[in-house]
Amino acid sequence: MDNLIIRLVRKHQTNCPFSLACNLNITVMYADLGKITRGFFHRRLRRNYIVLHEALLYNEQRFTCAHELGHYFYDRGTSYFMIEQNTLQLPGKFERRANQFAVRLLCAGSEIYPDETISDICFKNGIPEEMHTFY
Repeated sequence: MDNLIIRLVRKHQTNCPFSLACNLNITVMYADLGKITRGFFHRRLRRNYIVLHEALLYNEQRFTCAHELGHYFYDRGTSYFMIEQNTLQLPGKFERRANQFAVRLLCAGSEIYPDETISDICFKNGIPEEMHTFY
């Protein structure tokens, strides 16, 4: 995962998930997704889409976009909703991996000082507090 993120950031000169999505030809769209869903990745007719909840704050949209990029790289051939409803396989592993990808991507290139805690590093990179455990 770290090698993929290093290559991505080096090639595209950014760790911004919106810029990366644009450079990877992934369309980012906004819609009202209800109270539970923050966003999702969808592939249709060889085109890739990330749909984000329009009511999220910018940092939440940024993290969600990075999370969905994790699904793009690691879970492209699977449908999370299909897995959750139709199999006994734990969908939690897909979400954990996407969260870990998002945290590592957003922290890529960030200078870490000796006296900083994980919470400090995540806070300065706009990562939600509940995701600090994935650092």
